[in-house]
Amino acid sequence: MADMLAQVRLARTTGLPEDLVVNTFTFKTAGVQTIAEAASGIRDRISRFYNDPVAPQPVSLASRLSDTISKATDAHEIRFYDQNAIGAQIPLATRRFSIPFTASTAIPAEVSLVLTMRANLNGVPPARQRGRLYLGPFGQAALRLDEAAGEVRPEPATLDAILRAGLRLITEADATMPKWAVWSGRDNLARLVDRVAVDDAWDTQRRRGVKPTLRTTLVAPGA
Repeated sequence: MADMLAQVRLARTTGLPEDLVVNTFTFKTAGVQTIAEAASGIRDRISRFYNDPVAPQPVSLASRLSDTISKATDAHEIRFYDQNAIGAQIPLATRRFSIPFTASTAIPAEVSLVLTMRANLNGVPPARQRGRLYLGPFGQAALRLDEAAGEVRPEPATLDAILRAGLRLITEADATMPKWAVWSGRDNLARLVDRVAVDDAWDTQRRRGVKPTLRTTLVAPGA
């Protein structure tokens, strides 16, 4: 079976397609019998990635997300594609999952945290072995005020929850399960992820921000 791209599409409470929060995962599927089995197995793991804390950390990623993420049953979709195919494709399969609990009080939707995943550095240029997930949008529970520095940083428990969720994606795969990978378009090759990292600084996904509804202009006298 070909490597699979899993396009995760998180729905917002607006229900508008343009407000979807999209990330892509790649999985190597050698040893898995059918597309349906691979899709269901990946769906379950991505659901755990968002929803289930990893002991001893009691915090899940979902519990730090904005309450603008839909909590409706099966609101979120994963579309599966042949990672090796070229051009537009029809999904090989689709699966849905729920995020039943999120944090309260949204911060600006374009604020994100980046989970960087990387394969083993074995002589291949680093850019071909590295991928990123732009996680969010987040709620205020993900914030920590560093009063001494006068900065708003990600809460340490949030960072730890993200790292542990990523590590579980790496370690929970056995011989019959799809394995999390980094896709290199330059090589057309998927390499297995063996480490994850997250910075204690925010990133920005401008396309996730709200669109302006009003422009206010002041004109100087005599202009």
